[in-house]
Amino acid sequence: MSRQVHLAVNILGAGVFGGSWRFPGTDPEASFRLDHYLDIARKAEAAKFDAIFLADGPAVADDVRYRPFNSLEPSVVLAAVAAATTAIGLIGTLSSSYNDPYDVARRFATLDHLSGGRSGWNVVTTAGRSAARNFGFDDAPDHAVRYARAAEFVEVVRKLWNSWEPDALVGDKGSRRFADTGKIHRTDHHGPHLDVAGPLNVPRSPQGEPVIVQAGASTDGRALAAHVGEVVFTAARTEEEAGEYYRDVKARADGLGRSADGVVILPGLSTVIGSTEAEARRRRDLLAELVPPELDSGAGHRIVTGTPEQIADAIVDWVDKGVADGFNLMPDVLPGGFDDFTEHVVPILQRRGRFRTEYRSTTLRGHLGLAVPSHSVPAGRDAGQRVVA
Repeated sequence: MSRQVHLAVNILGAGVFGGSWRFPGTDPEASFRLDHYLDIARKAEAAKFDAIFLADGPAVADDVRYRPFNSLEPSVVLAAVAAATTAIGLIGTLSSSYNDPYDVARRFATLDHLSGGRSGWNVVTTAGRSAARNFGFDDAPDHAVRYARAAEFVEVVRKLWNSWEPDALVGDKGSRRFADTGKIHRTDHHGPHLDVAGPLNVPRSPQGEPVIVQAGASTDGRALAAHVGEVVFTAARTEEEAGEYYRDVKARADGLGRSADGVVILPGLSTVIGSTEAEARRRRDLLAELVPPELDSGAGHRIVTGTPEQIADAIVDWVDKGVADGFNLMPDVLPGGFDDFTEHVVPILQRRGRFRTEYRSTTLRGHLGLAVPSHSVPAGRDAGQRVVA
């Protein structure tokens, strides 16, 4: 059986290119309106995508004079999207550098409950002085320190998600017993960067744990991705770059005792679609013209310009060559470029038997083919003790 393609859509303002917001018919202020996210999420769900994805950074972007950027808080937006959809996965970015693990664990556990098991947390380490100054620091910690904190941060979040055993919530009216406190455990994490008592005040979530997403290109980033990432976003412009990253992260995960199949690697893919090659090239040329000269239009991700058939060929090619499990789609223009993809490229993939025609699961883990993590009582100095005697 041919390998199935996984697809997420990255909702980047009005599109991935610096001049996308200037494209005819686009709304420059769309990324500040809820309808923008609901529209794309509903279209992604109708096309049977695995997930939508929201990037984030806790500071004003350096190039805000010339282009929009993602600035609405992701978990709030995704909660609204959860109420308007039924199946699409909901992946949001929150930094391990400028958040607390208890709050992050609670937010994504809450989103998982409200969505019926569709949440995913994209773990990032935030660099740059501007973000640091927003949180009272003179500058960001060193690269190695940020990644060491991130690894411990994820460990603590997962301990908190596991502080409730799956059957701890009883709800037995007859016995007047709401919860089994013998199955709710303190976390008591005491580490070099974090100190968290626990337990979480939210029961274990519908998919066991929200999906952990990571994107790391450096040596430290790859190590973190292999250690904790269940979905890994990556930037690769060539097949060689993609293959090297894919093999390296999968091998690292295997070396840590994880199943390589438990790590879904999705390179970014920017698409420019036309009914003919010439039309697609004209569209790409226009997008290039719309980029203000003050911006660097260099893209770190693969750009494929062509007909729907050519876009589908490019997607299947990398999956069949074993350098990607699918793609994190970044359409040239939103929503128009995404409409072109869902209306013309997705049906080709479906006819070829490479992409689902219906959801077979209601959870993000199910869409991605990821197992529900087995429950483990948090290990620590006093871990495993009951909350109430």
